[in-house]
Amino acid sequence: MTFKLCDDCQTFFKVLPLDWQEIILPFWDHLKATTKGYVLVDNNQIIAGGLVFTECPPDMMYAKDEADTWMHNGYLYVGFIYVIEERRHQNLGSVWLQNLKKTHPKQNYWLTIED
Repeated sequence: MTFKLCDDCQTFFKVLPLDWQEIILPFWDHLKATTKGYVLVDNNQIIAGGLVFTECPPDMMYAKDEADTWMHNGYLYVGFIYVIEERRHQNLGSVWLQNLKKTHPKQNYWLTIED
């Protein structure tokens, strides 16, 4: 299993549920210059991934003031973390987060958990 920066996030977006795609894709042309995607790849297949934002993403606009405060203080927002269904219950979301922190050990992050 390999953790890597997504050269083309479109490949990651294809594994996301359609309702998630509908949230991020309309804004991607604006966000792609300030957002990085990272994926876990196993046997040449994306099995998990997520996005790291330097500006408020579309799903957080309801809390834009709070997001701006965190980002002003040097935190990056982690969102759209996704693990494909057939690889769930293997702690891959945690593995993804651990790899992100290992890749950028001095960077602070924040995220929200929503069901």
